[in-house]
Parts: sequence; structure tokens; C-alpha cells
Amino acid sequence: PILHGHELQKGIAAPVNPARGAFLKTLHTIAVGHSHRTSTHVEPDMFGREVAVWSVGCLCAPNPEYNRFAKSNHGFAFVSLATDGQFDFENYRISQDWKVRTA
Repeated sequence: PILHGHELQKGIAAPVNPARGAFLKTLHTIAVGHSHRTSTHVEPDMFGREVAVWSVGCLCAPNPEYNRFAKSNHGFAFVSLATDGQFDFENYRISQDWKVRTA
């Protein structure tokens, strides 16, 4: 699933990174955007299946006046979906000099 992220709001940014926070809340493969920070967390579940969680950067002003100390970054993601349900998630961040980088 892809969520905005406000649904998981309390405590999502407190762990190491927003993706880890979303993982701890959902224990499911998911992508969120609410934190405006690019991050990834991957862990196997108890059956050895990979659970991957991504948080995606923003395309708005990263440090608005109402939240000057946010650790936001510019970013975006591409998702490629195969007919069998498999997918690739490419999470990108945009540097301050406007270069697109892999997360």
C-alpha cells in the first residue's frame, strides 16, 4: 500500500528514520510520504519474507516557516508493477544542487 503517512503520525519520525517508524507501526511493505524525508528500511519477517518500507521526499518547500527545523528533503519515487504483482520501487532524492540521486 501507499499511504500519505499522517495515518501513522504518532511516533513515525522518532525512530532512526521515517521508514523504520512506518515499519514498526505496520509490519508490512508500504510507502509513505508525510515526513518529507527519503528513507528505506528492509527486514525479513518471521518466515524469511522481505518486508520493505520507504518514505519519500517532497516536491514542495522543504523547510516552510511553520516548520523551519524539519529535516525534509526533495524527492520522488517510481513504482514499476508487473502483471504477477511483483514490483520495483525506486526511491530518489534531489540534492540541493538539483541532482537526482538514488536514495
